[in-house]
Amino acid sequence: MKIKSLFSTFKYGFLIIVISILTFSCEKEITVDLPEYQDKIVVEGWIEYNDFATLFLTKSSSYFAHYTEETVRDMVITDAMVTVADLNGLVDTLTIGIDTTLAFPLRYKGNKIKGEYGGVYQLKIVTNNKTISAITTIPQPFTMDTVYYVEQDAEYKKGILRMKFKDQAGVNNYYRFFSMKLGKQKNFVPALGSVFDDRLFDGKETFFELYQGRSSNVVPGDNNDNELRYLNYYFGSGDTVIYKYASMDYPHYNFWYTAEWEMSSGGNPFTSPAPIRSNIDGAMGVWGGYGSKIDTFIVQ
Repeated sequence: MKIKSLFSTFKYGFLIIVISILTFSCEKEITVDLPEYQDKIVVEGWIEYNDFATLFLTKSSSYFAHYTEETVRDMVITDAMVTVADLNGLVDTLTIGIDTTLAFPLRYKGNKIKGEYGGVYQLKIVTNNKTISAITTIPQPFTMDTVYYVEQDAEYKKGILRMKFKDQAGVNNYYRFFSMKLGKQKNFVPALGSVFDDRLFDGKETFFELYQGRSSNVVPGDNNDNELRYLNYYFGSGDTVIYKYASMDYPHYNFWYTAEWEMSSGGNPFTSPAPIRSNIDGAMGVWGGYGSKIDTFIVQ
């Protein structure tokens, strides 16, 4: 199975499409000398309310790399010293282990500091004589007012969850939504279009339509028929949907907003490329806090 890193550098994807266009539009053979690829350290870590920090640590790879089980395994950094510290001086040393509920199971996990609303958390990674750092906060949570089911496809009895909440006025708020189908998924999956801010509805009641996200871009969903693939984004009768809604600080939001934009564009050369905004000093990626709450909805 070919697996591409979420953080593969955009210019390589853009370049291969441009080369393809040039190849099919003229007969002249074109040779392009690419610079030797230099791998980079990639961080994806988070801490949320009432849970320990979780972190993935890998090396990026070239767009043109040939992937095998061995090369993918070699991308994972397993010998780093990873710590998280809070403002009280408490330090949590994360240890590497396996969590089969995650889409990628090999991760670093804390066991001493649980996230608190209003908390500030400093990440430090030491690997290969290199020090990487980042800081994040867990904002105060918000309250969900109403959640109800809206059918979108009468033939297949499939639909979405519509959620109503009121934004706090006069404050820049940043949101992210997740869902998990009880008995069918092992972990929370970011919703389709999961990240947004309150620029258009500051201080007002607003709605979010929760579509089911995908746990992987390489593993197909429940329905592989191209004409019916859209049903993978809906919930159906009998589904117990555990949904999580979270507030974020701006650097955390800015990473996921630009990352989702990049993934949704698919490297299309006719869209305006935007760099993914990392908040990590010394590496690529993200370290973010979630002011999260969890609830359940049963689709009748």
